[in-house]
Amino acid sequence: LRRQRQMCIRDRISDYVGAISDFSKAIEVDKNLAQGYWARGLAKAKIDDFTGAVDDFTKTISINPNMQNAYYMRGLSRKELKDYDGAIQDLTKEISINAKNVNAYLNRGLCKKELGLYQEAIEDFNRTLFLDIKNVEAYYHKAGCEWKLENYDGAVKDYTNVITLNPNYANAYFNRACIKWNLSDYAAAVEDFSHTISINNTDMDAYFLRGISYLL
Repeated sequence: LRRQRQMCIRDRISDYVGAISDFSKAIEVDKNLAQGYWARGLAKAKIDDFTGAVDDFTKTISINPNMQNAYYMRGLSRKELKDYDGAIQDLTKEISINAKNVNAYLNRGLCKKELGLYQEAIEDFNRTLFLDIKNVEAYYHKAGCEWKLENYDGAVKDYTNVITLNPNYANAYFNRACIKWNLSDYAAAVEDFSHTISINNTDMDAYFLRGISYLL
């Protein structure tokens, strides 16, 4: 118990390298310590060692397939490694275990978006929003997929939802402006580019496109 407390304290103060060392020593004592591999995987992910994290979560699952969040955490690590197919498999498994894991749907949607599976990604973002109606990132990335599918009305609607929930989301204004610009609604585009600039006054593209809009 004292050893567990020491490991927890190290982890809490963000001494992840020290935490990894302690988890490794615990694993040396018990090679089948699923919690040790799981915790070491978490610590490795904190220092961006996602390959090492995947290995540890895989070991966790081989010992205890029911270990809390093991599939989810491996999925996130695989996503960071751009192994989107592997991440989708893990996140799908997590969802089968815990159908209310909002972030599992969100991250699975992000992976599908990266693979160009825009309609499938939209379905995951919709599931995210069913569980969390105020999830800004779900609206934002859903809008991006709608844009790719040339559903401009849907994209504008979702970017508007982002802005309603977070009025300082500069990229949402910028992207909405670009859609309006492409639809030749230059006055509305100018307004959104201006909002973008008011939030981020170093956005060169917003200045440039607003300038072009004035000329059209």
